[in-house]
Formats: sequence, structure tokens, C-alpha cells
Amino acid sequence: MRGVATIAASSADPRLALPEVAGKVAAEVADALGRGDLPLVLGDCSSAVGAVAALAAALAGDVVLIWLDAHGDLNTPETSLSGYLGGMPLAVITGRGPEWWARGVEAGLPLPDRCVALVGTRDLDPAEVTAVATGGIRIFPASLLRDPAARAGALQEIRDRISQASGVFFHLDVDVFDPALVPAVAFPVARGLTFADVFDLACCCRGSSTTVLSVASFDPCAPGAAAPAERLVACVGGLARVLVCPPTASKE
Repeated sequence: MRGVATIAASSADPRLALPEVAGKVAAEVADALGRGDLPLVLGDCSSAVGAVAALAAALAGDVVLIWLDAHGDLNTPETSLSGYLGGMPLAVITGRGPEWWARGVEAGLPLPDRCVALVGTRDLDPAEVTAVATGGIRIFPASLLRDPAARAGALQEIRDRISQASGVFFHLDVDVFDPALVPAVAFPVARGLTFADVFDLACCCRGSSTTVLSVASFDPCAPGAAAPAERLVACVGGLARVLVCPPTASKE
């Protein structure tokens, strides 16, 4: 990274704020990609909307989106059980709505389902189960990656998907980790991934020439967040090294 941009909306109204932030994030990510940098996007999952759009626009949609999240983020205002906007970004990215949210970006969205891999997921709402079952999003649940008999095959499938694209968007919602490792999240779900699991997934990106890294949803104000924060910072640093220098990166 060569610079840090802090992005805020000028309105508290989500219908104005979210499209505005998406457009600003898209512009910053496009600028970083143009310089040949690795864009690192921090915030909650909603921040990924503009960032995905920028990468997809730059590569004419020839991307793979690796969305690591305990949840599906495929809800809409009509299907959400909670109304939580952070549970909707992947629905926006894949064209399921809400449409007003994507109006802040000029190009890149929607991203076709075939470009999306939902990884580490273990808590889907009913409407999200239907969206996955009837659409083309490939899901790699946490249980699959924890299964020694299935893990190698799952990682190879992800690796094959990435090798066929010009770029990869690596989105890490930290609630994909097991809560014993990173408890400082709003919606913890048991039986999540380990740091080694996420590192191995990043290693699947070796050979990709264009990458964006997004890290979301860690709560630094949560009780006992200091120790997990240190582990998470080390993890993100390791991921960035792998994604920037895929051919020579190592776990050390």
C-alpha cells in the first residue's frame, strides 16, 4: 500500500450513504489497482460492494470472488429476518438487490454467480439457502474444509477456479474463524476455520496477477479484543504477503 484513505458518507440515510460509500471505495480501489498496488479494504462487509465492482470493472468480470464468512450475506430487505444491512452485500454484488445500493458504482456489478465461492459458511437464513440452491454460487462450508477426507479436493477446486480467472477478490469476514480464536465479532458461529485454513485458502491464489484483499467485521471495542486483534493483524499481514508475492510466499 502507498496510502491510506478514510471514507465516510455525507448522509445517515442508508439509501444515500451506502451507494455513496460504494462509489468512493470503488474509486480508491481502481486507483490502487492502476498503480499496481494491493488494495486492502477495511470496514464491515458492506465496504466490499464498491471494491468488488472496481476489480470486476478493471478485469471485465474475469474475476473470482472468494467470500469467507460464517454467514451468506445473501439477504435482501424483503428476505432478511433482522433487517441487518451487513447481511446483504453479497446479494447486492450478485444482482439480487437492493438495486439502490449498487447505483453508486459505474460498472462491474452484478457479478455472475459462477464467479463466487462462498467459503467457511455455516449459518444461512432460509432465503439464503434457497438462493444458493437455485443459483450458481459454489459453497464450501466450514465442515467441508475441516473434513480431512474432503479438504484437499475442496482446496483444489478453489485453486482451479482461481487459475482460470485474471484476478481474485479475497474477502475475509473475521467471523469465519472459530470464536475461540477470534471472539470479537457481532455474530459468532461455532465450529469455524483456523488461521491455517485461511492461509491455505490464500495460497490457492498463487498465480493470480490482480488481487484485492478485504477484511471485515472485527470489533476492537469488544471485551477481550486485544489478544485477538494482535493475532488478526499478524494474519492479515501474512495474507497480504502471500497475495502480493504468490510465487515465493511461505508460512514463515
